[in-house]
Amino acid sequence: MIVYLDLVIITNLIVDYAFLKTIAVIYKEKIKWYQMLIALLIGTFSLLLFILPIKYLYNLRYIMGIFMGLSAYNTPKPMKRFLMVISFYIINLFFIGSLVIFKINNLWFLLMTMLYSIIIIVIEKVMYKKLKIKHEVLVKIMHNYLHAILDTGNHCMYKGKPVVFINHKWFDNNYQFVGFKMVKTVNQQELVKIYTGPKILFNDIEFEVLYSFSNIEDYDVILNSTMGE
Repeated sequence: MIVYLDLVIITNLIVDYAFLKTIAVIYKEKIKWYQMLIALLIGTFSLLLFILPIKYLYNLRYIMGIFMGLSAYNTPKPMKRFLMVISFYIINLFFIGSLVIFKINNLWFLLMTMLYSIIIIVIEKVMYKKLKIKHEVLVKIMHNYLHAILDTGNHCMYKGKPVVFINHKWFDNNYQFVGFKMVKTVNQQELVKIYTGPKILFNDIEFEVLYSFSNIEDYDVILNSTMGE
């Protein structure tokens, strides 16, 4: 049997990319381009372990998926990162097992995988960009615990920093005016004031954000979408 190494590498890159993206979409996380590149390089390197006739190096291929996951996913939430890495590792092993059992080794499989990769990208770019999801959470600002929502529709940034919207009743001397920002509301655009302020504690992580005060109903704070990444 003749094996074309270039086709094997290309197929492996496409499959690894598709699976890494799939897990990221499922867990609503993003993979930076250099993290994806490192993970794919590790996956490509693992192919050499099938060629080298060294027993112990050959067996390392069974754990390369773990290193790929660790390289691709760096969410600050340890448990979430652990689940993402394990999920990728399991789906990778399941895929390899399916290839062996069903003896899939033709071009149609490559084309189907490419199509699957495109679908995953479309889902990530279209659905998660346009779908607004709100989660009720509890945050801490200084000594106060406030009811908040994590709004994936709030993408407001000011000079590279995320802006959160907070009820007027919490305004005091800890907040300092720094400028104006045009934001898009449901029906119009509105010029709002931007303030510096204390860090906000959310999910055991301190975020350095900017604030805009408004008449919010039902909640004290509307968090920025970047705080859920």
